[in-house]
Amino acid sequence: MVYKRYIKKNGKVYGPYNYHSKKKNGKVVSKYLGRELKDDLKKTNKRTTLAFSIVIFLLFILIVSNVFLIKNLFLTGKVTASIDNFYSSGETLSGNVKLILN
Repeated sequence: MVYKRYIKKNGKVYGPYNYHSKKKNGKVVSKYLGRELKDDLKKTNKRTTLAFSIVIFLLFILIVSNVFLIKNLFLTGKVTASIDNFYSSGETLSGNVKLILN
């Protein structure tokens, strides 16, 4: 993790000083990186921010699409068939069939 540290001496603030901390053998070790971050660390931070924003955007699209799909998911009861006569099994069917779609 990269973080910034400021030093206060005699009412003056010096810094920012950049440090990188990581865990080695169960202990946290800090390494001084200098006053300015290197370009590769800046790019890494930009990449992680971009990846995080893409994931959030995809989750948003997924949630919105699920809301629209759930609204149109229940299609039962919207189509009815009306047959005028009653028939017994094995008999040939003849007549008119009316389909009503809503």
